Amino acid sequence: MTIWTPEQLPADLPKYQAIAAVIRQAIEQGTLSPGTRLPPQRRLADMLAVTTGTVTRAYAEAERLGLLEARVGSGTYVRQCSQVDSFRFSEQRSDIDLGFTLALRDQQLPLLQDNLQAISQDPVLLEELLGYGPETGLYRHRAAASRWLAREGTERSPENILLCSGGQNGLFTALTTLCDTGDTVLSEGLTYSGFILAARHLRLRHIGLNMDEQGLHPDALKTACERYRPRALYLMPQLQNPTGSQMSQARKTALLDICRHYGVMVIEDNVQSALVTDAGPPMVALAPEQVVGISSCTKALAGGLRVGFLLPPPSWMDRFRVAIRVNSWMVPPLLSELVARWIEHPRLDTSLRHQRAQSARRHDLARTLLRGFDYRAHPQSLSGWLMLPEHWRARDLTQHLHRQGIEVKAADVFAVGQFPAPEAIRLCIGGDTTEWQLETALTRLRDCLGQPQADDHWLADSTV
Repeated sequence: MTIWTPEQLPADLPKYQAIAAVIRQAIEQGTLSPGTRLPPQRRLADMLAVTTGTVTRAYAEAERLGLLEARVGSGTYVRQCSQVDSFRFSEQRSDIDLGFTLALRDQQLPLLQDNLQAISQDPVLLEELLGYGPETGLYRHRAAASRWLAREGTERSPENILLCSGGQNGLFTALTTLCDTGDTVLSEGLTYSGFILAARHLRLRHIGLNMDEQGLHPDALKTACERYRPRALYLMPQLQNPTGSQMSQARKTALLDICRHYGVMVIEDNVQSALVTDAGPPMVALAPEQVVGISSCTKALAGGLRVGFLLPPPSWMDRFRVAIRVNSWMVPPLLSELVARWIEHPRLDTSLRHQRAQSARRHDLARTLLRGFDYRAHPQSLSGWLMLPEHWRARDLTQHLHRQGIEVKAADVFAVGQFPAPEAIRLCIGGDTTEWQLETALTRLRDCLGQPQADDHWLADSTV
């Protein structure tokens, strides 16, 4: 077996960065393929005439960039799938894209057209929306956000709400405000890949914890708090991404008690639960002094309207305002106006009911077509979680479906660090995918799963 060795290191970089750079180049050029085992640190250090510590630091940097993964007792390997790539939305999409949780199409387009026309015919309003505004967002826009949050079970006055440029921006703002470089943050072992990448980008130590059918287990959290002394915990208790699990009120309370005891701040992400009606009060409503809440209309309206709602504890409000100001100054008022008008539109309730009914109908279709397989989904979720038969590997299945023009995501893109990902896939049922296209994709998926074995020859030649 040939051991990969870099031929020459860039002279203009520190040695650990130079090694990480040639690893990236080798992956991009195909010299290092996914799953390739890299040389042990001591061996590569001898080859390059550098210290073992330099190679260890280089591997850690490449892992932070999403290029490598360390496996306990086995070594360091090229990642099977880059989490960075999985988080990228491309203009060139597959025929049937079930990879991203996108809002179901209902009445959004005509409502937005009506609002844009009304705004364009009001010169005074248009002038206001095209100018600068406060970093908090305009008061009437925050008032609309307050009404949306009340639907989710959170009573918060407009004065205590900040607008941000979507949920991802709110999450990143929370991390930069709460944490310093090198701090430890916790999450469930399978979690939103956007959080994984944000923590990695900020050079935070990210630890993934064990889960059960409700998500994070209190015993795992308590042990991690004692061992790592974390700064923050990231959760999606109302509807977990990617598994679709929900936390009971008792579980939320137990986790909050542990965090309060150890002085851990909670970042609660409720973006995925925009359509959910049975989750109970969110954590930010139970412990507003301890929880940073993040919400958005994105999953019920449109992803391109990058407006989110950030709910810091009152004692942190000034610091969050500064963070938004220095990062982006403000959310564009024109976008906030469109979102506020949508929240206040008399047809909003009808649209949400239609989307919930459509979601339930699509999951029923998935359960029917995937009968006999382990498919799990909340009826008001935009995604489902499929545990694969023993003879299938998630990475093989996603690659085969890709060749059939169908995109889904394997569990490993949601795995934190060395957390063991199950052989499972997440498939999304929203966006512009029609029910006919969804049925086509699910039928092809069922046929794949029914194959007696996923051998390499069949993977290469099969045309479902």
